[in-house]
Amino acid sequence: MIKQTIRPLSKLHLPAKIAFFGIFTVKFFGHVFTHALKILRQICTKIANFIKQSEFRKRSILLSTLLLFAPVLHSEESPLANLDIEKISETLGHLIVKQLDHPGINFNFDKIVQGIKDEKAGKPAPLSEDEYEQAVALIQEKIFHETAEQNLSDATSFLEKNAKIEGITSLSDKLQYQISEKGNGEKVGPESEPLIHYTGKLLDGTVFASSHESGDPISLPIKQTIPGFSEGLVGMVQGEKRTLYIHPELAYGVSGHLPPNSLLIFEVEVVEANPTTEKIAEKGSS
Repeated sequence: MIKQTIRPLSKLHLPAKIAFFGIFTVKFFGHVFTHALKILRQICTKIANFIKQSEFRKRSILLSTLLLFAPVLHSEESPLANLDIEKISETLGHLIVKQLDHPGINFNFDKIVQGIKDEKAGKPAPLSEDEYEQAVALIQEKIFHETAEQNLSDATSFLEKNAKIEGITSLSDKLQYQISEKGNGEKVGPESEPLIHYTGKLLDGTVFASSHESGDPISLPIKQTIPGFSEGLVGMVQGEKRTLYIHPELAYGVSGHLPPNSLLIFEVEVVEANPTTEKIAEKGSS
């Protein structure tokens, strides 16, 4: 990623989901579960460190987390026994379904419910944990390849259509840009380390990174970026704003933490084309 400033999607989603569950729990149950929630989060962290980079597994983690916490809510000795457990339980079901709503996987919810009942009754699962993990891995691989093929097709199609729009400049069939605001001053060169503001988006508009979160521009060595970003940045004038459209072959391809073969859209502003060494050091330490 760009000088490790871009935060991968895989690092955004799971903590956000865990945080949501934490807020949901505290809102309903007050401070009684502070200690239990702390333990729950530790468990989630350990699981997350073991199972990475998969929306399917993240959803499984959250489901496991919710089910893990559910017995505490049903304890008759719990100080929460006087709460409306029926409504809470029903809401829990809604949350589980939302987290399992994945476009690439058609879960059999009747079987999920049956599995919950069987586990509670002490009956064995149809698959061992190892068999389950192997099955999940096969599903993941299938979804990954299908997603990569579709994203590659979408990226190529988008650039072909985008090239015909007035104001779009094509540096190649895999890299385009559009100037939204002209600059006036020095130009960014292939050896430059400019100060820039940027926002990175996927084709569907999802923002996966932005320097505006911190409020300060970042210092960016041109040679340390993905090819499409560096080629699109070279030649920009200080003060200029442009949007880069980068084909996955000039971006991250099927590697990295973003969806495989994602077309990337960067909105870039050159704050300073060739800052002093002192200013670069200052931004690097901030």
